[in-house]
Amino acid sequence: MSNFGRWAVLSLLMPVWAFGAAETQGPLQKTLGPPTEMRNGVRIYLFPRTDLNLLVAGTPLEPGMGLETRFEFQPAGKSLRLKGQLLLMDVEIPKILDLLSRRHWKVEGLTHGLLGESPAVKFLQFRALGTSYELADGVQALLSALGQTLPVATPALVLPETPDENFQKQADSLLAGGQWKGRALCLALESSSNTLNAAQENEPPFSSALYLQKTTEGALARGDLDLPPEQAENYFHTLSDNHLLLTSWIRETGPDGSDGTRLRFLGKGTLEEMARGLNAVRDQWNSLHPQTETSQAQGEEAPRLVPVLKP
Repeated sequence: MSNFGRWAVLSLLMPVWAFGAAETQGPLQKTLGPPTEMRNGVRIYLFPRTDLNLLVAGTPLEPGMGLETRFEFQPAGKSLRLKGQLLLMDVEIPKILDLLSRRHWKVEGLTHGLLGESPAVKFLQFRALGTSYELADGVQALLSALGQTLPVATPALVLPETPDENFQKQADSLLAGGQWKGRALCLALESSSNTLNAAQENEPPFSSALYLQKTTEGALARGDLDLPPEQAENYFHTLSDNHLLLTSWIRETGPDGSDGTRLRFLGKGTLEEMARGLNAVRDQWNSLHPQTETSQAQGEEAPRLVPVLKP
């Protein structure tokens, strides 16, 4: 084929490529707005549950402590994979399970993640595979059931509260690299590709993170870790040695047959104790997930202000 012929063929295909990109992302953008963040090609949407007013051991739990509805979208050919995590009160669970069942979306777990909280809540994880139109419509139905009206015209200013200045300075000095979400400090944990087998490379884990907030006596810490099953036991001694209580441990199987484990923990003590514990967990994580580049170095988008689930 001549150079002119090759150019002509490419010219004819270019509109198809452009249409394919718009087809994949358009409905999500229209329904949910821009993602809260992008991580390793995954579009992540976060909706903090500011309406719950949770108490743990008499301490109000900040929404920035991972108390959120989360949706993660990853391209899968002409379709999209969706992973969702919902934080639900017990009275909300039946209607959400009914919505998921009617769409044939797979529930992977319904577990406790806190301890003695009021009101009682559970974390629900699910997966789905479909077109961007199907997934956007389903997500809209879920959020509507939880009191959120979409689309969000402009990013709402949520979690505007600022932490105590003295606590913020101490926490920042003890836990470097975190991001403040309202009055809670969040440390995102990155997974390295060499910890995933070939089957899992197309099915990345849920995002993992550590959290810290001020209490009247000191600080409260919690964490969500998603990791291969063989790594789970590495954390048990680390948690117990640092006054951190394992509150949930569930083994999950992805649609490709790969296994994963979701750990959640909680701790309460002095700021120094909780910071030391979170640093120990992070060190353990980094030793098992060696990083060669940071997300920002790879050109990932910085997190943006996110919409809020209203009561």
